[in-house]
Amino acid sequence: MRSPDPEWAALLSRLPQPGPGRTSIGLAVDTGPHGADLLRAAILLADDFPGLGYLWLDDGASAEGGAAAARAMNAHGVRLLVGHFNSASALAAAPLYARAGAVLLAPGATHPALTGAMPHCFRLCAHDLRQARLFAEELVAAEERPVLVTQRIAHGKSLGDAIEDLLRAAGRAPLRIDADNPAEIPPLPRGPVAVIGRHAFAAALLPRLASHPRVLLSDDCRTPHLLDAIRPGISDLRVAALGQAADPAPSGGAYALTSRAAIEILAGAVERVGPDPAAVAEVLRIRRWPTCLGTIAFDAMGEPLGIDWHWLRIAPAFAVEAN
Repeated sequence: MRSPDPEWAALLSRLPQPGPGRTSIGLAVDTGPHGADLLRAAILLADDFPGLGYLWLDDGASAEGGAAAARAMNAHGVRLLVGHFNSASALAAAPLYARAGAVLLAPGATHPALTGAMPHCFRLCAHDLRQARLFAEELVAAEERPVLVTQRIAHGKSLGDAIEDLLRAAGRAPLRIDADNPAEIPPLPRGPVAVIGRHAFAAALLPRLASHPRVLLSDDCRTPHLLDAIRPGISDLRVAALGQAADPAPSGGAYALTSRAAIEILAGAVERVGPDPAAVAEVLRIRRWPTCLGTIAFDAMGEPLGIDWHWLRIAPAFAVEAN
């Protein structure tokens, strides 16, 4: 694990620490913008939930890092966790948490298989199959052949495959380009472009898409740095955002509110039944929880009820909702 940069170190210095009289909550996230949003949520809620202390471990946004973080959390005896925004990291960690009987609230890991990989996993965002429908509905209606650019990561493959399947079923097979980094991508034909990948991948590609009439970005691309990557020329730039949230401003991260909601729900469960993970899991399944996202409940698989994807229009009209 690399040393945290000064901004991250400052967040860690304000994070309530585990200690006597506090229930330990694990935060397993890398040092990217979504992880920072989770730490900020824990800090902002510290006065509301003084009985919680947090152990942060870097999952490296990778399968290897996720497994390592899960083993370390298990070794520390931490059985209540929030995090793993990276799908590969979450999927690698899930079976290790499952063997320990832990509870995981996932604010941003969107791979459909996650909740099935762990009995006590509860997701706070809609999964990739639902996001794929949002993309497909938009791309099917376009006149030109859609272009689908996917980053070669677990999230990119999962969401990209789901979008392509839906487009093919509708008779609109896309031009599919898979790449590890934007430098590998050849010049693209004019037409609608969907970019599926991490925020840095999309930000590096956006300047090359200024002449395209419509550009659609996947959920991870919604960060405060998105606006810095925009160049004049894109007539319609949208990013997938979670619904049931009165937060249209693109200055917020994709999972700032789901991070806060995860802590609110987990804290509420601990207040009701104590820190035993089996009891926490049981009460999470049977109750409805008031949060910053509205009232949240979970289905039998741990998927959230009432949260879905919608388009957040970034250009040309700044922060105008596009349903």
